[in-house]
Amino acid sequence: PAAVAAAPVASQAAAAVPAAAATAQATPAMTAARAAAAGGKVPAPGSTNLAAGGSEAELRAMVSKMFKEWIAICTGKASKEEGGMQTLQQQAMGYIHKLQHHGMLKAVPVMDKFFSLLMEMSLEYCVQDLEKQEKEAAEEGDEKKKKPGTSNSHFLTVDAYSDLIVLLIKCCGRGQQQPKQSEGKEDPLNNITAEVALLTKVVAVVSRVLMEDHDHQLKILVDAVPNGTPFSGFHQQPYFRFYSNLLIALNQSQGDSQNPSSNDILTVFSNTFHALSPLRLPGFAFSWLELISHRMFMPKLLLTKNQEGWPHFQRLLVIALQFLEPSLRNAQLPDAIRLFYKGTLKILLVLLHDFPEFLCSCHFSFCDVIPSSCIQMRNVILSSFPGHMRLPDPFTPNLKVDLLPEITQSPRILSKYSDHLKPSDKGPPPVSKEEIDHYLANRAPASWLQTLHTKLLLPTNASPANAGTRYNIPVISALVLYVGVSAIQRLQAASTENPQTTVSTLDTSAMDIYHELAVRLDSEGRYLFLNAVANHLRYPNNHTHYFSCVVLHLFADSRQHQEIIQEQITRILLERLIVNRPHPWGLLITFLELVKNPRYEFWKKMFIHCTPEIERLFDNVGQSCSGNLPKVRQHGVAGVAGAVAGAAGPAIPGSPPPAAATSAAQAAAAQGPLGVQPKSPVPKA
Repeated sequence: PAAVAAAPVASQAAAAVPAAAATAQATPAMTAARAAAAGGKVPAPGSTNLAAGGSEAELRAMVSKMFKEWIAICTGKASKEEGGMQTLQQQAMGYIHKLQHHGMLKAVPVMDKFFSLLMEMSLEYCVQDLEKQEKEAAEEGDEKKKKPGTSNSHFLTVDAYSDLIVLLIKCCGRGQQQPKQSEGKEDPLNNITAEVALLTKVVAVVSRVLMEDHDHQLKILVDAVPNGTPFSGFHQQPYFRFYSNLLIALNQSQGDSQNPSSNDILTVFSNTFHALSPLRLPGFAFSWLELISHRMFMPKLLLTKNQEGWPHFQRLLVIALQFLEPSLRNAQLPDAIRLFYKGTLKILLVLLHDFPEFLCSCHFSFCDVIPSSCIQMRNVILSSFPGHMRLPDPFTPNLKVDLLPEITQSPRILSKYSDHLKPSDKGPPPVSKEEIDHYLANRAPASWLQTLHTKLLLPTNASPANAGTRYNIPVISALVLYVGVSAIQRLQAASTENPQTTVSTLDTSAMDIYHELAVRLDSEGRYLFLNAVANHLRYPNNHTHYFSCVVLHLFADSRQHQEIIQEQITRILLERLIVNRPHPWGLLITFLELVKNPRYEFWKKMFIHCTPEIERLFDNVGQSCSGNLPKVRQHGVAGVAGAVAGAAGPAIPGSPPPAAATSAAQAAAAQGPLGVQPKSPVPKA
């Protein structure tokens, strides 16, 4: 949906708040906010009000009447009795005092009920008007017959409600007092401002109404009682309009994203969107995705001081990926899921372009919830690199990766990956951090290493059908990264102690763990393990360099054990190159080293010649990597990938995959729409 304009009534009315509101006399909105923050009642003046004990019907009737008065003020149709001869600012401030007079903003229970009724009434009027317009359009049969300027008229009540909330919040900010240092008393609003307290209360009430409405409509749909309540569908547009109005109006009033109050407001919205997760409310999924990527939310949250907003947006983006995971894992993409996927992918591309450091720092959390078959989306995340860095050309002749200045620097990882190796509420971890540290330090006991692969399986009470695998993927990913980080630290410490001595990365306890897992895991577990290793082949840093060495060593050493290990390594590298751009720099460096260095005898492997399709594919790769370098370099980083894609067939989203083959490498060529490996051919879009 198109972004809505800022609330004009709230902006003009708040600008006219008298200066006396910032002195000894608190505004009515300030009183309401203090009641929301304190969780109690505020003494009411001796006037008639519904907070003293009105019935439900009286409260609803009063709220309905007062809401109509506010709508009249917003539309400029207020009568003389309602202050129609006054200025807009005077009418708005008079209306707030009227709310205070009737006790709507004094007691928390009444305030909750007041905000809840306003949202319900706004929703009711909006849905009725929307259905009426749809019916009239269907009867007329011509969209052009609609009157100009009325396409958004059904949002009038929602806009009026959001205007009222914005006005109350702004009055809170202007009427708030700073506590005097001489008094020596702590103000309950020291840590939470009045405007943030009121905003928190309002969005909590609206979220509760949204959840109840969603669950009610879902129950009607599931029950499907004949001759019962007709299913009208869940209307998510009014809720989106409300939250969007608040985001635009409040962010425009706060201005600078470095403002602490602005950060608090963004945190309130982040927590609200987390509660409205599509995992909980699938009917609100599209509006939710639009809200978290809103121009007044996502950029401002990622530009907060000291990157305080990064963990909040990381949590929201992980929810979006978790919502997609079952469909992507099973390669079942209905139209709705496909559209949600495209929206999520566009968000990732925006982040890759504007906030690459965010993707770099949080790549572990994202890759942890992306299924292994969803290759293109993972490549987008792993292709990110810091904005100040210029990537070396991977096709440069005699490129010495270990001599690059960036290769000694450690990447920043904000994800708490070691939490999977620590005890939690669910019990002890399958593989503990202490066990890993003990083996890395002592290279013993051998029995722990020999049984490590069995600890990576899911518990017997877990359903492999629901998880899509028999293995605990988060634990595998955490184990791979933790062992790698520990090994790098030990190598750096040894190099510092003996600068003249060359320290080997191969004969270490960390490599023992990787080698044992590669040999003892079955094909499924080994594929997941190697995928976890390949997730760290990114931009130039010491993680990329170390894990590239791990991949190459496992390929060279597996000749003594099983060629299936070499075949799976080739598949994992190849399937990440065969999809459309972008492709991680470290992935290209590793693949080029593998196919060009005669030490690995890559072109003598049997799986390269298993079928004519695969043989033709690798012939094309060989020509691109060795005999036709100028042409490859002409296409930049995507040269090898383009050559592979040209041999394997089209890799455009929506195009059919190549013919099936028996080898694991053939699966890399069988990319379906959007970079997801389909179980069956997908027709052209």
